[in-house]
Amino acid sequence: MTVRVLSICACLACVCLTWSVSTAAAERRFTDRVGVRTEKVSSYESKVSETAGDAARRWGLTVEEYRRYESLMKGVRGAFSQPNISPIEVLGIHARTPQERRRYAERLVRILYEDTERVLAFEREVQAAWRRLGAPMFEEAEEEAPFPSTVDELLGRLQGRRLAVFTSTSRSCKACRERIGWLLSFADRLPGLDLYVIDTDEAWSIGEFAKEIGVPRELVDSKRVTLNRGRRLFSAYRGDLKVPAAFVRVGNRLIRFGGGR
Repeated sequence: MTVRVLSICACLACVCLTWSVSTAAAERRFTDRVGVRTEKVSSYESKVSETAGDAARRWGLTVEEYRRYESLMKGVRGAFSQPNISPIEVLGIHARTPQERRRYAERLVRILYEDTERVLAFEREVQAAWRRLGAPMFEEAEEEAPFPSTVDELLGRLQGRRLAVFTSTSRSCKACRERIGWLLSFADRLPGLDLYVIDTDEAWSIGEFAKEIGVPRELVDSKRVTLNRGRRLFSAYRGDLKVPAAFVRVGNRLIRFGGGR
């Protein structure tokens, strides 16, 4: 059976956002977020007016609407909401009439719809690229042997190379948890273990799965064990593949290593 794959590792990062009560600092952060660049001016009022005008046009608002948004963000809305809440959401939440609320809701939906279309169009191109480029990245396996049953046999066959395992987070995949649990029991002796999750791309979900199966944090920090999004790689595989599926890393390629279940 012919198999080829490119290994792509994704780091899981946690980003902490803070919101300053300083009006000037908040204004600078919003300016950076919407991509507005302003020249130095002698008057603070002129700078505020220029920034508000540019930002208002970006959101399809009038300057008066945008200034009302800024005013609302200086109050409880700014304290309760995430810093990246959009001006349209703020104005809609604080709408003064039902008609105004509907108008902002429809404007937000139009913006979200257009953005969703852009995201989906790019995702379709990414999937097409995987179909074009994924297959040639597979390496032919000389022989498909059963997965090793002992630690020494496994280490001997790895020959100092990292082991990659595609897995599901589902509790119904008992073989996935058993296989990974066994590997983690002597992970300090492995050249390296790369786990590829095939049923979610959410970093928090992959992290929760790692905690659930007992992946030691210190091994992740040292890169002895890596946690990766594997859905696209898994979909690019052309053969009969069931999880848990093991591969051995050879350069930038992965060669099928042992049976699936």
